Amino acid sequence: MIKLISTAKSNGKGTEVSSSALTADKLRILLKDLANELNKLKKRNSPNFEIYVVGGAAMILEHELRDSTVDIDAVWSSDLIKECVHRVADKNGVSDKWCNFDFKHTASYTPAIMQNCKEWFAYRGLTVYTANLDLLFCMKLIAGRDKDLPDLRKIVQTLQNQGTQIDRTIIDEWLNRYYTRHGKNVEISELGVAFLNDMFNKG
Repeated sequence: MIKLISTAKSNGKGTEVSSSALTADKLRILLKDLANELNKLKKRNSPNFEIYVVGGAAMILEHELRDSTVDIDAVWSSDLIKECVHRVADKNGVSDKWCNFDFKHTASYTPAIMQNCKEWFAYRGLTVYTANLDLLFCMKLIAGRDKDLPDLRKIVQTLQNQGTQIDRTIIDEWLNRYYTRHGKNVEISELGVAFLNDMFNKG
């Protein structure tokens, strides 16, 4: 069983872009432009470049649970992607952090991401994958930022509407699957602990 560590500090503070919020339509434009840039570098018969999207961007693109985000938190398959991200930023007048891998250095990152995403978009030289809701739920429990609280509520409501019975046992299973089995220690943030206590103590 995963121990809920109420003394853990809020983890997972990722990059926040100071430019205007990115809506679903804007994200699609940026990702299509990124695919075009990557296609210029793609060698004949080579596999597509890959991006695995988590956080608010995944909630917007795949799950339609948010209106906007400040950036795309992502894992990518090649350093060439970062180069092309900068080109797209210059073309569209957005921060060069509009898509970044900075969250890799936070407690919410897990190597399980690339095995627990579904294909959302494939165009020219790029395939984009988005994270499962239960993985996003675990990541936000650990990250524990103020903006994660409304996201956690929306994720729980959506999973329950889909027929998932959420209790402490299944949350332990998710945390084991996505973190412990990949050699990651699990420290749920103070906000995450408070959210779970409130969720299970109601009624």
